[in-house]
Amino acid sequence: MFRRLTLVLPLVLLAVLAFVGCEGSTQAQLEGILQNVDSISGEVTVKLKDGGTVTFNLKDVNVETLRKTIGSASLEAGNQVTLEIDKDQKVKTVKARHAEVEGVIKSVDKDKKSVTITAEKSGDLTIGVTEATKIEMEDEDAASFSSLREGQEIEAKYDVETKEALKIEVGEEEAKAEFEGTVTAVDNSAKTVTIRAKNGTEAIYKVTASTKLELGGVGTFEGLKSGMKVEAKIYRANNELVKLKLED
Repeated sequence: MFRRLTLVLPLVLLAVLAFVGCEGSTQAQLEGILQNVDSISGEVTVKLKDGGTVTFNLKDVNVETLRKTIGSASLEAGNQVTLEIDKDQKVKTVKARHAEVEGVIKSVDKDKKSVTITAEKSGDLTIGVTEATKIEMEDEDAASFSSLREGQEIEAKYDVETKEALKIEVGEEEAKAEFEGTVTAVDNSAKTVTIRAKNGTEAIYKVTASTKLELGGVGTFEGLKSGMKVEAKIYRANNELVKLKLED
């Protein structure tokens, strides 16, 4: 879904030997942007603020400190990093200001305005969503915190210190979802139906002029009643119904 360069930390890289140089600098700390990662050799290149570059190897870095810094996410090309340099001008610690994580939304907390993301290899991570967070999805008009739903595949860039999201990108293939459930409420005036899915989650869905209704003997939307079993196809972004079918 997303194409990006990922810095992984396999144990095999810890066996790679490489000399670390920081030419022309005696600073205790250097700040820059991660440029490149060679996942085979473990060599990492960082472009400094003054235009220079630093190349080092993961073997020489305190990996546990790096993991604590970025949590359950991964370090990506383009991340802002701070390098701690020892007296021999070797990189000993990498601290990331920004990190990225790719996974599936496990839950959305509307009160705390946060999302918990489950990454395939690194587990769960909870990040906050603020007014400054940029949210991108296929339907630009629906791109908002309220449109984030459990099960969406997303890529998020966040501040590792505040755990606040800078950008959240929702995968296009997750724009729609299908499920079976039970009608628990119908609002004929608002043209909405509340459905409890088989997994126990319950939400309100909007019927629009483009919604395909297959209601059999009921005939029209107004004929829907609480307790009826239905099959629904929705747009995840705004909970509008693509199709609503009454089960036999």
